Amino acid sequence: MRYEISNLERYPQFIELLASWHQNQWFDSSPDISLDDRIERLNQYLQPDFMPSMFIAHNEKLLGSAALISRALDKNSDNKIRKAPWLTNVYVEKAYRGQGIGISLVEYIIEQARVQQVESIFLSTHEHTSFYQKFGWKTFKKTTHQNKTLVIMRNQIR
Repeated sequence: MRYEISNLERYPQFIELLASWHQNQWFDSSPDISLDDRIERLNQYLQPDFMPSMFIAHNEKLLGSAALISRALDKNSDNKIRKAPWLTNVYVEKAYRGQGIGISLVEYIIEQARVQQVESIFLSTHEHTSFYQKFGWKTFKKTTHQNKTLVIMRNQIR
């Protein structure tokens, strides 16, 4: 399947569909975030700065997404991750999974970060550690969130 990866800023017509996908995927972990909240958050990506950035895989259809954000964590967080770039919202619509789209999105974000001279990127996941480990992500810390193990991973880019 042919597709390209672009900044969501260039394709705002996909925001409502993407918000719907994200709502369905992450509602259980964030039930306090409404569909309208997600649409509003996605609209915040429609700006020229490097972060936050939402990238989408698409052809004539939307296929998936991944974002890079600067997440300001509380003062008790580890200094290395307090204001570090975070990979988030990695999602590929079910009909398009298993075709390398998620991999392409993650690799694209890593390359964009490398161009911007980012030293490392973090992510958090409950269940996809083996997927990210294949691409050089290493476990940085384990914690508990909503009674589940949450793994914080890091990719040392430079």
